[in-house]
Amino acid sequence: MKMKINRVLVVGCGFAIASSALAQVTKSGPGYLFRVKWAKGTINYSLDSTVGGMPSTKGSGSMKIAAPVVLTVASVRNGVADLSVRTGPISMNGNVVMQATTQKIQADQYGKPIGGGGKSSQVLPAGLPTGPVKVGQTWSASVPLAGPMAGKKVTAKYTFVGLQDVGGRQCAKLNMILTGASTGSGTYYLTVADGLMFQMNMNLNQVIPGGTKPLKISVVINRR
Repeated sequence: MKMKINRVLVVGCGFAIASSALAQVTKSGPGYLFRVKWAKGTINYSLDSTVGGMPSTKGSGSMKIAAPVVLTVASVRNGVADLSVRTGPISMNGNVVMQATTQKIQADQYGKPIGGGGKSSQVLPAGLPTGPVKVGQTWSASVPLAGPMAGKKVTAKYTFVGLQDVGGRQCAKLNMILTGASTGSGTYYLTVADGLMFQMNMNLNQVIPGGTKPLKISVVINRR
């Protein structure tokens, strides 16, 4: 069961990390620039997921998974950040099933991992474009995966919808479509003022290695 839960959380946690940097959204001609301006400090998120179609789950055939995600920026040198990401403890249907784990990551101003392709860098999707993006414009990026899903290919296609007020905060809204080992779609809101992710929602179909039918997974991530 622990292995299955780990696989379910890989994609969701990856996007949480990718979007939690100080990614400035600034006007540039007819478009907008998205950059990561790393700053020392700690950022807290909550991750809630509902998984349907688990073969070992009794009753409704679904389970609820929850975990805090804490991103700590330890230092920044020449635009490259030294990060630690603590995920957990992870609970399932209200009971703790996995203790917290911490990974070390280095990333540049585009969110790209620095150094080798080990597990610590695979949880950090590199999704920011290098040039200005107009409203309605799309771009694609590979989503590296960690843990049991390492080596599986997932591609995210992003569409910049525009600026929108969400809960009293001006945000940049991005729609995304995932293809590959996980398929699905989602939306996340990036706060324009400081770039912190305000909210993200995803609905995924993911086939667990050894399984025959895809799991139906919904993921909601909020800044606390």
